[in-house]
Amino acid sequence: MKKSTILSTVVIISTSMVLSGCTITPHVNVNGNVEVNGSELFSESFSYEPNTVSGITVNGKGGNTAGENTSDQGLFPGGLDDDGKDPNEGKFPGGLDDDGRDPNEAVVCLLEIESNNEEATHKGIVRGLNMAGGTVWTYETDDIYVGQVDNIQEVDYFDGKYIIVVEGKVIALDVETGKELYVNEDFRGSGIAWSTNYEGDKLYMCGYFGPDVFVMDVNTGKTLNRITAKDPDIYWAYQIDYINEHQVDVTYENIEKAVSYDPEGPEEQ
Repeated sequence: MKKSTILSTVVIISTSMVLSGCTITPHVNVNGNVEVNGSELFSESFSYEPNTVSGITVNGKGGNTAGENTSDQGLFPGGLDDDGKDPNEGKFPGGLDDDGRDPNEAVVCLLEIESNNEEATHKGIVRGLNMAGGTVWTYETDDIYVGQVDNIQEVDYFDGKYIIVVEGKVIALDVETGKELYVNEDFRGSGIAWSTNYEGDKLYMCGYFGPDVFVMDVNTGKTLNRITAKDPDIYWAYQIDYINEHQVDVTYENIEKAVSYDPEGPEEQ
């Protein structure tokens, strides 16, 4: 278990945006592709000043070619109208920023773990940040005891939802507002690993001490299945891989091999 007082995880939720003079770290290829000189970026980071770097494209459109103003090349939601004006002007408090986004809208989720070493507890603090790095909203978990494995963890971003697991509860937050969209209490695991189906609407998780397979609808938070292994000599799950709708492979530390499960099958396999 990590001992640091504050651990931070940043997720950039849209690769179809440009941060002026900042570092861009595409995390999930959700709304489009960010390319530099024709190469797609996923986990890489890069920095640039506006109108100084050539070869950057966003969603296949030119963005910040050297010496060229590209504010009319897909950076405004829906593009500019025939008169070169932003059709969304006036729809957001204070207007849109130079990149065509509401400056009061959270676009980044930052998860921090705040520890209390004297009490052996910690809590999660999630901040919704705008394009300028300012805090738009804050969400705090309860103080919980530190466990043998991580019990406050980030999962990922799914269609406007930021999902975390806190002491066995799967919590979905609205990225823009920080509001709880749902809380699923059926998982009851920690030290998680996760995977998704190809459509990205089902979440498959395992916990280090169980369950072996947990399947959830990420749109509604509904539990679809919860599976435990029949064999008591199989334990310490640390990786789960989606193969198809009738197979996920879970890898265990004590046997160092994967075991296949049918995620739509019986609760004990």
